[in-house]
Amino acid sequence: MKFVFFLFTLFLISGCKAESSKIAYDQKKQCKNDLMLIASKNFDFNGINKDDIIFDFSEKDFIKIFVKSKSGVNNGATFGWIRIDRKDNKLYDITYDEENNIPMNLFDKKDYIRKCL
Repeated sequence: MKFVFFLFTLFLISGCKAESSKIAYDQKKQCKNDLMLIASKNFDFNGINKDDIIFDFSEKDFIKIFVKSKSGVNNGATFGWIRIDRKDNKLYDITYDEENNIPMNLFDKKDYIRKCL
């Protein structure tokens, strides 16, 4: 009986470690994505085809813009989502989390250092 309890406890502990490991991996992956975004701030929007831009007007005061990249760092993947606040005339990066908007003018190297280093 003690042996079974020991095995159960061992599996429980290893499961918790795996979960915290996954969270650390997700944070590391997010930081890597942020670094790539910072590095590609000089993205050439002139090369974007009109068909690669999708506008979402479903909200009254906001416009969401989806841009699909075909070149550069994000080859064949999503470049990101941008939310335009028409009332306050502000841009927000909602690529990673739509609920927690990141003002576009605040996403810079200092934010990356604070979050990831």
